[in-house]
Amino acid sequence: MAARDHSVYYYRGEPAHPAPLCKQLAARAASATYTRETLGMFEIPRMLSIWSGVLCPVDSGTLMTQDRLGEVLQYIKTLAERDWVAGAKYFYGHRVG
Repeated sequence: MAARDHSVYYYRGEPAHPAPLCKQLAARAASATYTRETLGMFEIPRMLSIWSGVLCPVDSGTLMTQDRLGEVLQYIKTLAERDWVAGAKYFYGHRVG
């Protein structure tokens, strides 16, 4: 921990950035759509919503459908259009710190 840059926000040992989280969300959403399950993912949709200030269209209990998958992919596209800095701290769309 002493070797870490304390001005950087980390998620699971790496400087935090929405891209890997979006990849995980897309993969799980597609899988759940195919198997007709609920998303079953709590942490990532909530973190992306808090970082971006844009509510993720699905949550853990959402039954995934083709329409819902389309909403997730559009949400990810919206987030991808922003200029994110790896390790920067964000709160409701604003960079802090």
